Amino acid sequence: MTATLKSGHRFRSVVLLNGQYWTFIGEWYLLSLRDIASRDQAWSGRLSSGLFGRHNCPAGNRGPKSSTEVIVASGDAGLEWLIRNRFRPCPVCKPHETPGFREKTHLLVGNKYRSFQTFVDPARLPFSAIPLPWEEMLEMTGAPPNRLYVPEDTPLRSLIRLRNRFANAGHSLPPVGCYDRAAPGRFREYAVPG
Repeated sequence: MTATLKSGHRFRSVVLLNGQYWTFIGEWYLLSLRDIASRDQAWSGRLSSGLFGRHNCPAGNRGPKSSTEVIVASGDAGLEWLIRNRFRPCPVCKPHETPGFREKTHLLVGNKYRSFQTFVDPARLPFSAIPLPWEEMLEMTGAPPNRLYVPEDTPLRSLIRLRNRFANAGHSLPPVGCYDRAAPGRFREYAVPG
């Protein structure tokens, strides 16, 4: 999985390969996520939920971490890339409370959402993997994540459109459902016909 992000005047790519992060700065270097974060602010975009957060988020670090699950973005350019691609802030680690976040992102957030409050408040706009640009994400990752989280009241027609987007990109739709504390694996799967 490769995400190419502009950081200053050079391009930086972060690749998750066999559980290790590699970065390209003139040539390939093996770096820990801690090393990446010490050079630039590191952001972790979770493809299964459409949320992004800090690299050390306790909620984001619970689930699977294959190359089809997480995109690591670095610095201000990485943050902008995540927002432009419809990732929303994690309600646990609250990356939007990072010093300078609002100043760096207010124009971009204003163009994508009605207000900064709508962008950060899951009660106003629940997290969902549906808005992500799956055509691009699947090209980057080569495969879909193990499952997709969507809001509990997602209409069937939205799920069918999502299935069709995956099919048009040459992939099967992974299990789709909502977070449910009482369900096995805390995931209640929806039946998507077709």
